[in-house]
Amino acid sequence: MMPHNNRKREVRVAVLTPYLAGDILKMGFSEEFVKDQTERFGYDPDNLQDVKMITTPDRKVILDSPPMRGPAVSGVEIAKTIMLPSPADLVIVGGNPHMEALVSSMRGSGIVVARYSIFYHGPSRLTGAEPEDAGYAIDIPKSPKIARALISDDRFLDALVARDAPAVRSALESLTERINERIKATPYLEAVLGNGRH
Repeated sequence: MMPHNNRKREVRVAVLTPYLAGDILKMGFSEEFVKDQTERFGYDPDNLQDVKMITTPDRKVILDSPPMRGPAVSGVEIAKTIMLPSPADLVIVGGNPHMEALVSSMRGSGIVVARYSIFYHGPSRLTGAEPEDAGYAIDIPKSPKIARALISDDRFLDALVARDAPAVRSALESLTERINERIKATPYLEAVLGNGRH
């Protein structure tokens, strides 16, 4: 439902994975590398790399990403993307060991982090960690279409901003039915939103 002043409420989403917010061919990698990333690791060049804002019926979703110049993003760039100009409502990251360690270091911060990974719905095949143990509150299948559906869903966004874990879970169930793809809330969701014990 739109606010009476017709001004859309903003939601900030920090996207910290080149698989969702970058063009790995422009990062200097060979076409063979890009082909391998596409075939084996789910890279889809039709991602959110050129999207800076998504407008929904109720919200304006601002997408922030650090400069994607290569496989690694500096810690300073990551921190600026998450925290400035205000803390992100949602952070989407990949599941490589470097990013998993970053997510783990953010446990207890109240920042909601979603894993965007081929390891969806299971432990990392690189570290063996379950997503909730690493500090991921949401697990997204590695598909730009599914990620876009999540961050375009007003019911999910409202629940996220309200920091209401049961409402987030309910919104994800409803979205799953609509798009016929499951986006999973992990057991860590309640802890990060302050609605549970962890």
